[in-house]
Amino acid sequence: MIDDYNQIYERNLPKTKAEVAKFDWDCVMTVPENQWGYHKDWSLTYVKDAYDLIQLLVEANSKGGNLVINFGPDGKGNIRKEEAQLATQIGDWMGKYSEAVYGAYSCSLEEQKWGYYTQSENGDNMYLIVFNKPVNNKVRVKLPKAKEVENVTIIYSAEFVETKNKGEVKYGGRDKEGFYYYDIILPANYKNVTEPFVIKINIKS
Repeated sequence: MIDDYNQIYERNLPKTKAEVAKFDWDCVMTVPENQWGYHKDWSLTYVKDAYDLIQLLVEANSKGGNLVINFGPDGKGNIRKEEAQLATQIGDWMGKYSEAVYGAYSCSLEEQKWGYYTQSENGDNMYLIVFNKPVNNKVRVKLPKAKEVENVTIIYSAEFVETKNKGEVKYGGRDKEGFYYYDIILPANYKNVTEPFVIKINIKS
């Protein structure tokens, strides 16, 4: 159908989930800042690395959209070796964390400074995709406030997706507006990670 899929986002993602809540959308993204198709010289602008592209992909997914990355082949159909390397690096990351992206959608939880949320289609699992690891090694989750004590939402379980290890969850308190906080404690082997990682949580009321 005409106008049922919005493609107005070129090289920029929407600023908020609310901005795109009522329609399907995608964002088309170049690897160099403003070079479509094949370009021999990549020295003219900033060139995105795999970390940049993974973050854009995850942010798009967390806002209910898709990211289309432009790889420009030359006249013989060959892509640059740098693009092949980027595709491999993105694929390696997706191989470990695909469940947080494929078949996962925008989540109702409020976005936090450590990264992004997605959730499984059936709503059973929520994914914390951590790009900015907190220096105190505690990933804080802000949960909705409840009008009644019996309706309080809690984190029932947490799991580190790559290792399948269970995560330690600690209650972090309630703020003056009635929101509840929980901290997921990062184990020792996550304290020096150099790539985004994913924590799967289950919440219940």
